[in-house]
Amino acid sequence: MVNLYKKILKKPLPIILSAILAFFLGAMFRIVTNSGLLHVLGFLLIAIAVLVLMVIGNPISKFEQQLKELGYTWEILQTDLEKGISYGNIDLGNQFLVSYGLFTKVIFFGDMLWTYLDEEPCIHMIMKDNTEHLIPVENLQIGQAIAKQMEKAFPFILFGYHEEIANLREENFEDLKQLYTRKMFECVVKEELPAYAPYPSTRPKQEAPKPEPEPQAPPYPSLPEIDLDTVKVPDNSLSEYFTELVALCKAYPEDMNVTFHAPAKPKAIAAFEKKHNLTLPAELKDLLLFSNGFSLDFDDFYCLEEIEYHLTNWGPLEEDGEEYIFIASVVGDGEEIVFSKKTGLIYWHDHGDFREYGTLDAVLEERLEYQKDNLGVE
Repeated sequence: MVNLYKKILKKPLPIILSAILAFFLGAMFRIVTNSGLLHVLGFLLIAIAVLVLMVIGNPISKFEQQLKELGYTWEILQTDLEKGISYGNIDLGNQFLVSYGLFTKVIFFGDMLWTYLDEEPCIHMIMKDNTEHLIPVENLQIGQAIAKQMEKAFPFILFGYHEEIANLREENFEDLKQLYTRKMFECVVKEELPAYAPYPSTRPKQEAPKPEPEPQAPPYPSLPEIDLDTVKVPDNSLSEYFTELVALCKAYPEDMNVTFHAPAKPKAIAAFEKKHNLTLPAELKDLLLFSNGFSLDFDDFYCLEEIEYHLTNWGPLEEDGEEYIFIASVVGDGEEIVFSKKTGLIYWHDHGDFREYGTLDAVLEERLEYQKDNLGVE
């Protein structure tokens, strides 16, 4: 259970107690002693203590005021955070983020317009009233994990730093809000979209974009999951990786968040390749024959049906005359794993930037090392 009171008071309480002690020490210097120097020192201690107490105030009361302004209660926040993940001084739920420090912040994702991660590392959160919150994180991996979770919960928030968005915020914030509204309508499926000014609202000569066709509903409402005790690792190119992954899951059941599915049928893989006139990389076939897609924390390696869903609705990614097929989404700000339809080589794709891995086991090994680092396993 998330102990909000304890976490809110963890950093400011020692400072508050020190300020109170300094106040009484200063008072004693002024009352008990006759030394002029100690009188001055006592006055300074009292002044500093009062200033510190005025600035910090009552942390619990200030936190309750934030909740009141958001229109939520302790119970709602507590319930949301208990379903989420804790990252040191940050608790992340499905709707709220709480950053604990000298001044604790509570942020409702629904009030957020744009967020991005810098290399400090620090998360920038620009709200709908154009205020900005800076949330420091321990490392870039944690920042990426938080961004990924927020993107899953509220996909219409604008994610990632883009110069065009920064310029919109500086030059015309209303245009930026229109861009957010447009993305929200694209993410939420409705029979009729309410009338709204197309982005950008301040350029009347620009034609409104044509509405994009709605993607087909996924044909796979749910895939059967495999219990960890019944997982069987086949003898193929990825055996070593999956053997180690399964061993980690069994050794650290509370820390490893992994979901395996029933294997894909060889006939289904062959039918997919024939239907789309492409050849899947051999390692990807080995993965699908072990588990028809699997998830590892915020990494999602697609099942065969999901690969087809992306290919049917959005087509391959085209870059410099070459086509790339999406096969996974990974921790980060819209980062994906793709393979070249022409060469079969594996790439990490991040907002137009490509990093060649060559083989799928290189990607899987990197994600496994990330898990082992978090667990402190050699």
